[in-house]
Amino acid sequence: FPCSIAKDKSKAPKGELKIVSLVPNPNYTYTPDHTPPGAKRSRYMFMDGPNNPVGVAWLGLSLPGYGIHGTPIPERIGRAESHGCFRLSNWNAARLYSLCRIGTRVIIEP
Repeated sequence: FPCSIAKDKSKAPKGELKIVSLVPNPNYTYTPDHTPPGAKRSRYMFMDGPNNPVGVAWLGLSLPGYGIHGTPIPERIGRAESHGCFRLSNWNAARLYSLCRIGTRVIIEP
């Protein structure tokens, strides 16, 4: 499937990983990078649905915090914009989700 990977190539996963979680219609929790000193760190939750930043499916990888997921903006597929995850169009993420099971091997080649 066409996908996008990490903007910073040094953060892109490499080698053999496994699928460790499969979440249909996931929610997405966002923690802004910039919190003023002494302030409580804010977190925002985007509810599930096709316009959610991780789209309609999350396939968690054995590297914590990394996964394969959908996107509500398919025209950006092919641009390196994420922090390290693999982004697919929602329809391709849903198809890949249907093909995978926990333990499915994922081989990432440079």
